Amino acid sequence: LLFVAARWANDRGRGDLLWKPGANR
Repeated sequence: LLFVAARWANDRGRGDLLWKPGANR
């Protein structure tokens, strides 16, 4: 899960981690 979270932060650079996993990608 850390890998996925890192991708979100790198792609968006925001607090997308708090959002639902999959809503973005």
